[in-house]
Amino acid sequence: MTMRSSPWIAVAIVLSFGLHAGAQRPAGSVSGTVVSDDSPPRPIRRATVSLVSPDLGVPLSTVTGDDGLFSFAGVPAGHYGVVASKPAYVGAFYGSKRPGRGPGVPVAVGAGASVTGISLSLTRGSVIAGTLRLPGGELAHNMPVTAIAVEMVNGAPRLRYAGGRTATDDRGEYRIFGLPAGEYVVIAQPSGLIMGTPTGPNDAPQTTPAEVSWVEEIARARTGAARSGPALAAPARGHTMNYATVFYPGTADFALAVPVQVGPGEERQGVDFALSLVATAAVSGVVVDRSGAPVRGASIALRAGDDRLSIAGIVAARAPVQSAVDGSFTVPAVAPGRYQLVARAPASAASDAGIWALQDVVVDGREISNLALQLQPGLAVSGRLRFDAASTPAPDADGLTRARVTVAPVTPDGAIDAIASVRASTAASVAADGTFAITGLVPASYRIGITMPGVRTTPTAASGAWTLSSIMLDGADVADRAFDLRPGAPVAGVVATFTDRPTDLSGTLVDQTGRPAPGYPIVVFSADRDDWRQGSRRIAIARPSTDGSFRLVGLPAGRYHLAAVVSLERSDVDDPSFLEQLVPASLTVLLNDGVRTVQHLKLAR
Repeated sequence: MTMRSSPWIAVAIVLSFGLHAGAQRPAGSVSGTVVSDDSPPRPIRRATVSLVSPDLGVPLSTVTGDDGLFSFAGVPAGHYGVVASKPAYVGAFYGSKRPGRGPGVPVAVGAGASVTGISLSLTRGSVIAGTLRLPGGELAHNMPVTAIAVEMVNGAPRLRYAGGRTATDDRGEYRIFGLPAGEYVVIAQPSGLIMGTPTGPNDAPQTTPAEVSWVEEIARARTGAARSGPALAAPARGHTMNYATVFYPGTADFALAVPVQVGPGEERQGVDFALSLVATAAVSGVVVDRSGAPVRGASIALRAGDDRLSIAGIVAARAPVQSAVDGSFTVPAVAPGRYQLVARAPASAASDAGIWALQDVVVDGREISNLALQLQPGLAVSGRLRFDAASTPAPDADGLTRARVTVAPVTPDGAIDAIASVRASTAASVAADGTFAITGLVPASYRIGITMPGVRTTPTAASGAWTLSSIMLDGADVADRAFDLRPGAPVAGVVATFTDRPTDLSGTLVDQTGRPAPGYPIVVFSADRDDWRQGSRRIAIARPSTDGSFRLVGLPAGRYHLAAVVSLERSDVDDPSFLEQLVPASLTVLLNDGVRTVQHLKLAR
């Protein structure tokens, strides 16, 4: 796997610095055509076209006619992304240089203006196809096969949760279509597994030589040819076996997977591989409370412990089991690997009896028993909301109680752990006085988030009454970075501050002739390298509209670099080495709360 080449940097120079004010505008219209990328292009009928905008609750959508034409009437004034899609084709974002990757260039709709001539080109999707077999060479029928896109982040491969999914047919063949060009990890997950849990007849004991001899002895006894003496006792049963999740070219180890690369519209045939059988084992034990008494109804989840960022973590995740009356539990047929057992008290349990227990286990095909999971006190995060108001009234008690505060587990690099968050995210309402408390948490690294009607928590191109300014904990802003929860150390004193005087960065981007240059995205990123991390609010992308204008509201106050680039993917800005390349060719601005900063840019080349 190789990182794609660095984008050309479009150096920008300052033209002016001042103030800018927006105005409410009446409705307009947008029309255009969806065509194929063939030569010559041909109209694409029955393609879905949508207008998307942060100001729209639901995107506006329509369908092209036989001539490929589409039209939207009564469009409110504003800036809109235009997206086209159709099965077997890669989705198109207006102004994007890469099929299937957005958001593209926003279209500016003026007061009562008619925007015409919008053209979107749909590319026939790439195909990955092959045959899947069982270990003995038989064809594998009705087995799910998935292609997951690979991208490079910080110089290392990461699976991007996009791609395609299908199942093998009666010939063991699969065909995944409509893929954008790129690299994909191809995964076969047996139909006897749902989220890593055996559900079908594949989970069966392996026949051992001792069992074969025993059956042969019974057969001889029935014919009178058995040896004299007492009958043979039934031997111990062999290990249970199951089909493992396999990555192309036929490995159960994600680290050994070989990505499949496809070009635009390419049909890659012959991606053949086979399933493999692995010895599974039961993991069992007992859940007890702090006094040592058994706990009935506790939830025990088993999750992968070594690769939470990859799809391997998803397929290894298992549905939780419940502890019995005597506190005992058994997780059956676990494939080899490193795992973590997470036990949680039932909802009816008293808090002083314990909330959680953690246990690392390594499964190698042998039974693991007699584990003792003793529940520990739940951890807590508490704090309050603060409103730094200049002219806007702070939310009343009713508004505050509609806010929600969440904490979600993160991966080692600080990104939200999508797998763990399904089970471990915890939320709490805010009290009428603005305070909140989240309890029942287990030790881990977390990110905190806040949602509230009418409140913006990430930089956008639209203005709003209230914007998240910071979430302070022990003198550090944790609004976009992780904090640790440790046993016996609750986190208190979190202060989330909202302001009605956010930073406001706007301007225009033009080429050397003074014409709008909407095809060049602008990367706005903190001058402090400590802020260069995935999910940081101090890194944003401004997409100039067709009139060259751009705007970002709600960046945290501070010093920022601005650089226009020729091409960009969202994952690029998660890579510090990419941002480092932009620094020499960037401009630097200082953003302050309550100040509207206008920075006009002109391409130098």
